[in-house]
Amino acid sequence: MITPEEQSWALHQAHREKLINKDDTAVLFYNATKLHEKLRAVKGFFIQTGALHTVAIKTNPTFGILKEIVKAGFGLEAASLAEVKMALKAGCEKHKIVFDSPAKTQSEINWCVNHLKGATVNANCLEELHRYPIRTGLHLGLRLNVQRSSGSADFLDVAGACSKFGEPISRFEEILKAAKTFPELNTLHIHQGSQNNNVHVLLRGIKEVVNTAESLNKKLGKRQITTIDIGGGFAVNYSGDDEWDIARLYTATEQFFQSVDGRFGVITELGRYYHAHAGFVAAQCEYVLNRAGARVLITHAGADLFLRECYVPDARPQTFHLFGSDYKYKGTNKFTGAPGLVESHVAGPLCFGGDFPAKGIQLPPAQAGDILVFNDAGANTLALWSIHCSRAAPSVILYNVESKSVKLIKKRQTHEQVMRFWQ
Repeated sequence: MITPEEQSWALHQAHREKLINKDDTAVLFYNATKLHEKLRAVKGFFIQTGALHTVAIKTNPTFGILKEIVKAGFGLEAASLAEVKMALKAGCEKHKIVFDSPAKTQSEINWCVNHLKGATVNANCLEELHRYPIRTGLHLGLRLNVQRSSGSADFLDVAGACSKFGEPISRFEEILKAAKTFPELNTLHIHQGSQNNNVHVLLRGIKEVVNTAESLNKKLGKRQITTIDIGGGFAVNYSGDDEWDIARLYTATEQFFQSVDGRFGVITELGRYYHAHAGFVAAQCEYVLNRAGARVLITHAGADLFLRECYVPDARPQTFHLFGSDYKYKGTNKFTGAPGLVESHVAGPLCFGGDFPAKGIQLPPAQAGDILVFNDAGANTLALWSIHCSRAAPSVILYNVESKSVKLIKKRQTHEQVMRFWQ
């Protein structure tokens, strides 16, 4: 979690450099230093087996951030053809792009065959795989489903028996037949769920896919399956200052890969892990209402930016920092029972009753004009932006702690841009 001192500095610096003005009622701040720390840590894994480390675009598609990732030598994982084109525009080389959409159309497949040679394209099922020509110039992959719950929350679990994701791993003979038909099928892909830190469960699924790859190669009489895409989904810690370390999973996974007879290259697709702790949203408190003995903070960040938190209130714990209009730190909800705190409800700006990112938390007494900071907001916030009520998407400011620099990398939407969506 980013400290209040750092947040105060970033707010002051953005104000001094006139990157924010009175219309910027909510701003996403993103710490490039923290991003690069995570990237460097992951880059040290799977060196012996060979790895393509990618970052899931969908968790934070801001171009300025994608360019930072590409500059660091990482690839990008796309969940739509638009994201593939975003990866290319951000400067990502084709052989470092992984395309994973579960609903690729025939025209999208044709586009990949014609324009994306060298990239990894993972078919979600055998039905999709059979839409490809025999020769594509792609690294073809097939996503497998181990048909067992990963332990993630229901809306994030993608490995159950009725999941829309992946070919059931039990259909070995059908998968073998497909491998014989498609000689470019050289990758098996697994992604079991999101926000999961159960190393035992995640590693068990990876081992099953590796075992399947070895069995396929044995039956094929050649080393056709050469790469295992282990997906992403590793959890981040939203409830404290300690950040969960991917080394817990990757060290065990790396040791396993080194122990198998057939050497496999590895693809990783983390997203939330890189982004979540690197960002915070600073939202203005427009009104503070006294209702039934509690304070209702009507802010400019709600179900538009924190969609999951509003629609699934228990999706994750949230920590808030309250600042005055002068960016002076006033306190947090983190230490329940501390003196001077009052019961508070955090409301968003949208016109529906469920627009509450948090209810019943303890905060210092807020006033209109204060700034409420939503912590750990670098992933799946702006990326899930809801246009309900036709509000303008906020600006994004990238800052670097080491160089003491701040930069506007995405401007706040204008009303004209919002209206164009509906035309």
